[in-house]
Amino acid sequence: MDLRETARHRLQQFVDQLPRMNTLQVNVEFQAVRNLVSLAPDVCVPLVPYMAGMIKRGGHAWQSTMIVARALVENAPELHASMRSAWRDPLLFQILSGNADSHMRNIATRLDLASTAPEQGSLGVARAMTANAPRPLFIVGAGFSYDSMPLTNELEALLCGLLASRGITDPARVLAEDWEAAWRIISKDPERFKQRFIGFSLARRPAIQHAVLATALAARTVVGVVSFNWDDHIERSGGDFPIVTSKTHRVDGPGLWKMHGDVNTPEEEWIWPHDAGRPLENVCEYVLKQAREGEISHVVVVGYAERETKVIERLLTPLQQICPNWVRVRPHGQVGPGQQVVKTARQFMGELDSFQRAVAEGLI
Repeated sequence: MDLRETARHRLQQFVDQLPRMNTLQVNVEFQAVRNLVSLAPDVCVPLVPYMAGMIKRGGHAWQSTMIVARALVENAPELHASMRSAWRDPLLFQILSGNADSHMRNIATRLDLASTAPEQGSLGVARAMTANAPRPLFIVGAGFSYDSMPLTNELEALLCGLLASRGITDPARVLAEDWEAAWRIISKDPERFKQRFIGFSLARRPAIQHAVLATALAARTVVGVVSFNWDDHIERSGGDFPIVTSKTHRVDGPGLWKMHGDVNTPEEEWIWPHDAGRPLENVCEYVLKQAREGEISHVVVVGYAERETKVIERLLTPLQQICPNWVRVRPHGQVGPGQQVVKTARQFMGELDSFQRAVAEGLI
């Protein structure tokens, strides 16, 4: 039996005995197997929910939990995805309740979980996300999908091929020197771009931010989501909610409102990055009506640069005049007044998901 098989066998023994061990036994036994974790991380998967319960209970069990947790985050990166999923809530709960020490905060950081109490903007949004009005309105742009889709200025390989097919001899130079001119050329053959972008989108998986908004839309805990993205990663995350892609669609209640086009409706017009935007009148009328009636608690802008003049004029400016409570989430420089959150969409929405659960548990 080689070393890996020996490690698997010994770790499996430990995992099988866990339900019958007390805290002291777990602590002692793990000392003997902790160095084997990196040799057979798949065997350790059952440890994750077991320790999640220990974290949530707290107390003396924390000591053995920290030993196991440190070994897993250091030696078994293959487990990080399942650890983030299983530990998000209990780990956050313990940290928010003030019982975390530096080891658990370091573990949270390594797993990219929330490791500090939220700023007021995030907490306020979480508390407002209930089935009762007023609720948040989300406005999302390319930065919202960045973990699963590139920004428009990062599509160089795709765009260069399209420009070359239009007779441009040095497409990379055109993209670098005159980005708007490049998009004008590409927009003259929209079907070819749409086909390639649809394939690009289908080949990628939705991220946590898409799942959080899909869940919120299905549960009607948001007024709606205004999206300026072509991808369908929110829809692919599951849930039943209306999707609006044109001015002829009825807007009545929470929905996903796609202002600039949709990979699922390539026959419809798409709005290009060099354009001034297309604020769908039916969506704008509904959103502003909700705002005037006091149904919107926050306007949460995630990954949207707010540069398109028609969108600013028809939606953003009148909405700002009615709703003063804006939260803008961008990883770098901010745009406009309101609370500024310097985070990626994944960080903000993942944290928001945890905060919602903490609110539901009465912990914050």
